[in-house]
Amino acid sequence: MQLAERFDFCGFKLVLKGTHAAKPSDLNGITLVDQDNALVPVDLVPILPGFPKDNETWEAAYAKMVASARERG
Repeated sequence: MQLAERFDFCGFKLVLKGTHAAKPSDLNGITLVDQDNALVPVDLVPILPGFPKDNETWEAAYAKMVASARERG
């Protein structure tokens, strides 16, 4: 599993390969909606492979996106 398009806060991509692609029940907390969409908890995104570690700009932008989404309800 790999986070892709990590700087596109309107459309993160989660790339699934290998055994996880065959066993979606193993994707702790991730809900596959259809072949092209998944729901990923906001707390899970920063620990996915591909997350830009030690990137204060990304972390600030991600926190702003999450706060904005919560305000919209």
